[in-house]
Amino acid sequence: MKAISAVIAIVLILIITVGLVSLAYMWFTGMFRGLSNMISERTKQVSEHMQADFSIESISSDLSTIYIRNTGNTDLTNFTIYKNGKILIKDKDYTLSTDKIKPSDILEIYISFSIGDKILITTRENVKKQVVIEVNSDTGEPEPIPVPEPPQLPGSDIIIHPR
Repeated sequence: MKAISAVIAIVLILIITVGLVSLAYMWFTGMFRGLSNMISERTKQVSEHMQADFSIESISSDLSTIYIRNTGNTDLTNFTIYKNGKILIKDKDYTLSTDKIKPSDILEIYISFSIGDKILITTRENVKKQVVIEVNSDTGEPEPIPVPEPPQLPGSDIIIHPR
């Protein structure tokens, strides 16, 4: 009788051990699958952001329209416009010819501005371009002059401003 109870005890311990190992395996594989999916999605987002870019092509001579071209490989959406540091309200302070521009397409921003205004355009894809509106001395026409962003150290929020 004593030998049978020892065998039953060993079998029960083995069953419990196998059950616990199985539960741990399922928990770890589920956790790593979720982590893998999250990393994959984030990598896709970063890749799209790296492929996003636009250029300010020109401005109208009557200072009412800015033309920007999507020079990246992904659609650009959710534009935010700032004039002289103040955010503008869409459909009140400016309107767009479309809400999304595909690669190589041109977007028209209908906005009132003056010589010397500083215009900043941003997108959901985190692309930013800033220009100052000046008069071309050769043609007398207004033109956007790019304003470079100050360099930023990787991994920090410290901005270095050139003197």
